Amino acid sequence: MVGDPSLVDAEWYWGDITREEANDKLKDTPDGTFFVRDASSGGGEYTLTLRKGGSNKLIKICHGEGKYGFSPPFTFTSVVELVLFYTNVSLREYNSSLDTKLLFPVSRHKQDEEMVGGTENQEEVETNLREINRNYLVKSQLYDKLYEDYQTTALSVVQERQALESFRLVVLMLEEQLNLHLVQQEEAFPHEVGKLKKNFQSLQSRLKTMRKNQEDLTRKLMTDNIRSRELDTEMNSLKPEIIMLYKQRDQHQSWLLSHGSSVEDITQLVHPGREKPHHDESTWLFPDIDRSMAEEMLQPREHGTFLIRKSRGTQQHALSIKCGNKVDHCRILSGSQGFGFADPLVYPTLKDLVLYYADNSLEEHQPVLKTTLMFPVGESMKQEGVYINPQGGW
Repeated sequence: MVGDPSLVDAEWYWGDITREEANDKLKDTPDGTFFVRDASSGGGEYTLTLRKGGSNKLIKICHGEGKYGFSPPFTFTSVVELVLFYTNVSLREYNSSLDTKLLFPVSRHKQDEEMVGGTENQEEVETNLREINRNYLVKSQLYDKLYEDYQTTALSVVQERQALESFRLVVLMLEEQLNLHLVQQEEAFPHEVGKLKKNFQSLQSRLKTMRKNQEDLTRKLMTDNIRSRELDTEMNSLKPEIIMLYKQRDQHQSWLLSHGSSVEDITQLVHPGREKPHHDESTWLFPDIDRSMAEEMLQPREHGTFLIRKSRGTQQHALSIKCGNKVDHCRILSGSQGFGFADPLVYPTLKDLVLYYADNSLEEHQPVLKTTLMFPVGESMKQEGVYINPQGGW
């Protein structure tokens, strides 16, 4: 029986399930994934199960005097209010080792429906994809900035530690020299005392300066160490959000592909107004490579990836393109009228030919080539994974 009636409609509340079932639901999920179930102890208490650091953390949600919380004094009027609070505030407020928010609820709804917003409406899925992609890019850019700052700070910490060691050795040397001077002053002839005292004062001044610099650097090292830990915490907090956004983007793109959208359509959704890379000849024109090299470059790539090269032993060009699971080749004819796969040669330049077949299927020329010139291989090598992939002679 649900003690808190507001839980009935909460997607992340799973009721009375076993610990084994709970562990199974969080298997292979990112940090920040969570759900709430009834506590085995009963009595109107609940257990928040949270994924953190690759393992499951169990946090008891206690109840007393009509309020809920992790520890007294209880301040939340409902479990829903508590969960909502920690979706915006890190749990390190409760426990310093739990530096994450409640990011990804394990929903009682079907996961596939959740990933595409629970809709079969293509326009809604496209709208969701734009928003997910925008959030993904914003958080990725923030992570890159944090990482750059972290690297800079980490380098400063290393250099400061090295400098402090140097200061320590210099201070030790100056202290030894001062002790030696004291001994020498006691044993010196009268006419040498003045000069020794002057040198002694000079050494004291240098030692004072070194100690001041040492203290300043120690303070800076402490500040940089704190900043380094803060940056590391912020990055660790962002990582699971970025991973989940990437997975959601991938799911939305896959859904659209399976419902009739083309890769070009999805690219325009993710990169609206972006000029086709086909306009840059350097992304597809490789005159110095041969047929076997072209096959080596294209075979591991996506369907529709292509390049244009010089045909062996001629001044003509050839198109090499990945179509299905193999690489095909087509000779490109050229003459005074221009370029083409067959007469008449209607394309004034190679770029005009490429831009035409970027939007029109090569079936016009060869029935087996059911593809457009989708991805210039040079751009593909720079942008691997930008569409759906999550990783990685004539």
